[in-house]
Amino acid sequence: LNPRWRELICDALTGADRVVSVSDELASGVLEMGVGEERVLRLPNGVDCDLFPPRAERERRVPQILFVGRFQQSKGLGVLLEAIDLLNDGKRQFRLRCVGGNTLHPAAPFRQQAQRLGIQGLTRFDDEVPWLQIPQVMAGADLLVLPSFSEGMPLVLLEAMAAGLPVVATHCGGPSEIVDDAWGELIEPGDAIQLAAALARVLDNLSAYDPVELQQRARRMYDYRTLAERLHSDYDEILAAY
Repeated sequence: LNPRWRELICDALTGADRVVSVSDELASGVLEMGVGEERVLRLPNGVDCDLFPPRAERERRVPQILFVGRFQQSKGLGVLLEAIDLLNDGKRQFRLRCVGGNTLHPAAPFRQQAQRLGIQGLTRFDDEVPWLQIPQVMAGADLLVLPSFSEGMPLVLLEAMAAGLPVVATHCGGPSEIVDDAWGELIEPGDAIQLAAALARVLDNLSAYDPVELQQRARRMYDYRTLAERLHSDYDEILAAY
């Protein structure tokens, strides 16, 4: 929207020998700015699958819905709390854990929203953790939710796949390209009713999602070593031209 920023971005993109895009949607934006298709490399984010142990059989406990991300409205956290209120209809047990607070994006506004909705007993807000602790955080969850309004290729979704977790995410860019019925559900951003319904369906059918298949898919498609090899080959091709 800012003409000067657009000019600078176009100069950077059109002057590059290769533009690496983490999603098809972002690649389309690059093409619209004048970069030829032959100079665009579509390469998703990668995850260290070795950090995520094989998914153990689910224990008999209250299912945990997990959100990992910045505590801000653009991540859909406010909409998520509205959905949790709708989901709290007495038909099933669950808990919500949110991880990602910091001094710039504190939990206080969302704790207050949870209190207004009367769901403070169902929700837990934790500060962000070092990335090496994410596998442990996900090991305690049964479902990951990412209700963002806009995303490229969110690493947290790929980490959820590596952890063998089903997901509920939004049609907001990258998630639309990777989430399918075997992994979870996609809904429109900003719709608490849709989000609550999707969470209910996944919670009620957790056994339908095969954690072993999900972890194998993550290793096959998104392990960072495989992606690094592709990027290394691309660098070799560019350098050979000089």
